[in-house]
Parts: sequence; C-alpha cells; structure tokens
Amino acid sequence: MSEKDSFFKKVFTKGTPHCAVACALLGIAVALLLLWVGVWRTLLMVALVAVGAFIGGVKEKKEFLNSLIEKFGRR
Repeated sequence: MSEKDSFFKKVFTKGTPHCAVACALLGIAVALLLLWVGVWRTLLMVALVAVGAFIGGVKEKKEFLNSLIEKFGRR
C-alpha cells in the first residue's frame, strides 16, 4: 500500500486524528457557508451534493432506493 493510500485510509477511519481534523475542517466549511449564504441556500447546496453523490456513487440505484423504502417505509 502506498503512502497516499495509507493517508486516505486514516482520514476515512473513525477515531483517528486524521479523521478528526477532516471532520473539523468540514464543520468549519459548513459554518462559514451558513454565515455567508444563509441556512436555506446551504441546505440546498447540501441536498444537491447528496443527489450528485447518489447519482455518481450508487451503481444499482433502483435496488438501493427499494432497500431504503423497505428500511424506512411503513411496516
């Protein structure tokens, strides 16, 4: 494993100092967005980023959505 891969593994592993710093930076970015553009625009940006991540990151979209509906839907 290369040094670059090891660094990113540490960043995305909960409980590591690298992850703590990354989450703190993310928190600062969200706080600044809330101050500069407001709550509703920030929420819109977060929603659009989530939709983009879903479109780009989920291979089987229909199956994923069906599993979410089963998980959170009425029983």
